[in-house]
Amino acid sequence: MVKFLLQISAELKNLTDLQPQDGCDDPDYSYFFKLRCEWCGELSPRETFVSLNETVPLPARNKRTANVIRKRTAKVIRRRTANVIQKCKLCERVGMILMHPGLGMPLTQAASDARQFVPVMIFDFRGFVPVDSVFVGGWRAESLSGINFEHIDLSARKFVEYDVEYPVMISNLQAAGGWSSLLSVMQDVILESGISACLRENLQLRVVPVEEGKDAGVSSSRPSQTKALPIRLLQLFALFLVFCITFSVISIYTIRHFGIIGVMTTVAASFQPCLEEPRGLDRWIKPPSSVKHTMNDEELLWRASFTPRIKKYPFERVPKIAFMFLTKGPLPLAPLWERFLKGHEGLYSVYVHSLPSFQPHFNPSSVFYGRHIPSQVAEWGRMSMCDAERRLLANALLDISNERFILLSESCIPLYNFSVIYQYLMKSKYSYVGAFDDPGPYGRGRYNDNMAPEVSISKWRKGSQWFEVNRKLAITIVEDTKFYPKFKEFCRPACYVDEHYFPTMLTIEAGNSLANRSITWVDWSRGGPHPATFGRADITEEFLKRIFERQRCTYNDRNSTVCFLFGRKFAPSAVEPLLHLAPKFLGF
Repeated sequence: MVKFLLQISAELKNLTDLQPQDGCDDPDYSYFFKLRCEWCGELSPRETFVSLNETVPLPARNKRTANVIRKRTAKVIRRRTANVIQKCKLCERVGMILMHPGLGMPLTQAASDARQFVPVMIFDFRGFVPVDSVFVGGWRAESLSGINFEHIDLSARKFVEYDVEYPVMISNLQAAGGWSSLLSVMQDVILESGISACLRENLQLRVVPVEEGKDAGVSSSRPSQTKALPIRLLQLFALFLVFCITFSVISIYTIRHFGIIGVMTTVAASFQPCLEEPRGLDRWIKPPSSVKHTMNDEELLWRASFTPRIKKYPFERVPKIAFMFLTKGPLPLAPLWERFLKGHEGLYSVYVHSLPSFQPHFNPSSVFYGRHIPSQVAEWGRMSMCDAERRLLANALLDISNERFILLSESCIPLYNFSVIYQYLMKSKYSYVGAFDDPGPYGRGRYNDNMAPEVSISKWRKGSQWFEVNRKLAITIVEDTKFYPKFKEFCRPACYVDEHYFPTMLTIEAGNSLANRSITWVDWSRGGPHPATFGRADITEEFLKRIFERQRCTYNDRNSTVCFLFGRKFAPSAVEPLLHLAPKFLGF
């Protein structure tokens, strides 16, 4: 029998709190080990995986076998299951692995700087000895700016990504195991958590046998506990009898002096009638009181696709703009948006889709407070990104007053004041989705013949991810079941589905409704796979003037010099100079 404490160490750059996806006790995370048989020394041909949510009953082929196994395990686990039961292929002896959660810690930046190992999980190997551990995907960490990185793949023992402000990295990842330091680790956890002395003593009693490599024996206090149990039951039973007698006396006295009718009247009066849901028009036209709900994506898209057959509204409808923010986490430019939206309540709605693990902290007076919708992980270039965009549209469609829907990122800014943008969109005959036919390798070269006949290569389109659509096209997007399966199955990297799905589908379904251009300005002049990002040093009067110069486009089939209503990408450091220059150049 081997008690094994798995510990990790790594060099973290601009990251902290490295741990499995749902914490060190993540029930779904799988640990992989190379094992050697304790009896014959045979090395397992491949790794064995073990996780908390995978349990199997202890084998009991006959009474004698069952008794032996229970004697060896009941003292430690108090259960009839193990996390893994495996037979050696050479000697055919059965071994097992048991997991003991509750003592894992995230690897922090401070521990990384000190080159310390931190505990992750305790394993009880019976019949096997671990010789190596293998890292896989399913980890998460938090950047120093508060952005969470999820589903990190550590199979290569390294990770490199880019935060909004700086690069983040995991390197020199190491695993260590043993049992000599187990007691000190548990004592550190006890001291840090500040738990009671009684519980501390109990934990120490359980740790000592682990240190010595013995089974954790039953506490010597069991006989006294057994004796105390009947006394406790008798006390509870006596208390119950006193309560029953008291209640009976009060009931008899009440009925004798006030009559049974008076008692029944009092009881009946305590019940309130069940109030039905209002059946008036308000239940259909009022927006949901909260963006939080329990609908899954299928239910949400179905509900959002509802549309009245009669186009004339039987009430005074004030159309609104739905600002939909697709983010990883924080909204560093929120102060600029707060100023932009101030004073225009009732003409806009705000929806935010972030990583599900992100916890927003906005003041209750903020326009972003309570506006984070139920979200899922969205990966760039994959269908999960389009799923997030459809999720935003569907939530916004639940408010029947929302008429125009604009997709934005955390790095977007408005280029005009609210009144200009509102009038521009509400008076527009078109929706602003870029959809052009690119004959090159990054356009038609991404087309897959398996998408026919629903999508032919002549209808294959490419465009910017950042779109603006009216309510009719928003419903077209969320109710699509014809094109979605084709793009999900056959448009995978290096076919970046977020650049092709909506442009192609809307070209086929409603091509005459598209302006075939974006209203979000970006700068590709620096080259590379991503547009330029602008920080504090870039935000000058000359820079803002340059954005508005030489704009040429059509608006409602007429030439116009107002083409871009929003701009990206702006770094968090740009917010201060933008707030300073906004009154003069942006009009708010």
